[in-house]
Formats: sequence, structure tokens, C-alpha cells
Amino acid sequence: MSTLQANLVRLLGPRALLLLGDTLVLDRWRWLQSRLAPASSLLIDVGCGNGWLAINCARLGYRTLGVGWEGPDLQKARQRAAGFAGDARFEVQDVRTLSTRHDLKESFDVATCFETIEHVLDDAQVMRSLAMVLRSGGRLFLTTPNEDYIPMDAGDAGPFSDIEDGQHVRKGYTAEQLSYLAEQAGLAVVEIGFCSGRGSQTVTTILRRLARSIGYGPAWALTLPLRLIPLLLDNRTQVRPPYSICILATKI
Repeated sequence: MSTLQANLVRLLGPRALLLLGDTLVLDRWRWLQSRLAPASSLLIDVGCGNGWLAINCARLGYRTLGVGWEGPDLQKARQRAAGFAGDARFEVQDVRTLSTRHDLKESFDVATCFETIEHVLDDAQVMRSLAMVLRSGGRLFLTTPNEDYIPMDAGDAGPFSDIEDGQHVRKGYTAEQLSYLAEQAGLAVVEIGFCSGRGSQTVTTILRRLARSIGYGPAWALTLPLRLIPLLLDNRTQVRPPYSICILATKI
């Protein structure tokens, strides 16, 4: 972590984690936060990555459990949770076998699953597992790439893997595809929306290109001032298709 990033974390606490990634991270958080009132409910973040979402939900008062693959990201999540106030904990759990966790069945009021389902071949099983961990009336917040997005770099362009090797196994989803998966899992779709428009994608494209030549830390610092662009531009014009599709559903 660069000195600038470390100073932001000390100054802003968990909120700084929303800025350490690319602009798409903050977009997803803004979409979620506008629909997630502060509460003391139980929340599970499936595919928790480095913990940015679970820790910030804990900041809002949720008792959160983040589950994800073993590796540096999960270790980082645990370290960050220990350094911040709030009730967030993390466990190793393969998302593909979440349905075997009978101890988690119908245990949570809220489930989040951000940019994860596109990495798993059996997406129907993932959706059923998300429904399984929710109590009756519980809410699922899920984001995944929008099938219509315009690639920002070669990685976004495909071809997409036909094995589960950590990369995307499909480009993305349509609203109809996500609705079908949710309904088959016993979830009622409440809202389908989008996030990460033209401004956010432009800034992230610049960040990725710079990172390849000068490293992520310097690229991040150089593009930090540009993060005002999405706040000013996005949601006012949709010349470019949004990058992510977002779904809110409740367990029937």
C-alpha cells in the first residue's frame, strides 16, 4: 500500500477501502448504500474479496460474515477487520459449495454477492445457495457484469474461460437471465438496475493502462483526482452501456 493510500485509511477508516480499488468499487457501494439502511441485522457477503464491503456494512451497524476463497485477499480482510471498529468476521468458504454449510441455512437478513457469479460455471447453484442462507423475507443484493458492456481492456474482451480458473466464465448477464436464475431459486425480484457508467469506465480504463506501465500504486495516485468525473457525469448520460447490472431480490 502506498503512503497516500495508507494515510487515507488512517484518516477515513473503513470508508477509505472504497477508494483503494478502481472506480467500479465505489459505484457498487453507492448503489448498495442507497438501498441498505443502517441496521443491526445479520449480513453475509459471499465472495468477499479483500473485505471492503463486509467491513463497511459493519460500519453501518450490520453484523457481517464475509466468505471467500483462501488467499491473500482473505488474509487482508481479516487484518483490516481487526484494525477497524465494527462487527465483521471472515471465513474460508468455496462459493461453489456454500450449500453444504447447513449451519448457515436461513441465518441472514441480507446477502450480498458482488462480481462473483460470473466466475462460476454453475450459476444456478450459486443463486440457490444465496437463497438458502437467507431468512424468509431476507434481501439479496447482487451485481455482475452487464452483458452489453463495452470492454475496457483485453481482459474484458474475452475469450472467457470454460474452466473455473479464477477468470470470468461468461461475459455477463441480461436482466432476463438474472431474473430467471433468481426466480428458480425462490427469490422475488424487487429491482434491477445498473451502475458504473461512461465516466467511471473512462477513469478505470486510464487507471488500468497506467498500471501496466508504472505500477498500480503510482497509477492509482495519478488518477485519484479524476474520481470526481463519475460523480458529475454518470447517471446523466448513458452513451456507453453501464458495466454492471444490479439486482435486489427477496426470499419468498
